[in-house]
Amino acid sequence: MTRAAADAMRRIYLDEKDGAVAETVKMRLDRVEKREVVRARELAIIKETLLLFIRVWLEHNPAPEEETLAATHALAERRFQSFLDLLAESLQPGRTLFALAPHGRVERNGADAETSP
Repeated sequence: MTRAAADAMRRIYLDEKDGAVAETVKMRLDRVEKREVVRARELAIIKETLLLFIRVWLEHNPAPEEETLAATHALAERRFQSFLDLLAESLQPGRTLFALAPHGRVERNGADAETSP
């Protein structure tokens, strides 16, 4: 919900004669607005992360040679399809890829453990 929409809703509902209803509506709209601000920030972070990854990838990976272009495209297509399959699986309810990511965990004696700072 945009700020303008939230403001319009406040004006409509705060004109109610019942002060308790108006206060409840105001509190709920404020909560929704705060969540929207958090979501917008999270989305901006995701976008910046993706763009940075793409830029670094392009800077450090040379373009394929003309002779191997067809094979490279075929391999890329297979790998991309595998990525999409994994993504679709991770988007199922109760699933996440985050647990599989190497973010601060190292394998010790066959078990994952937190790394020391």
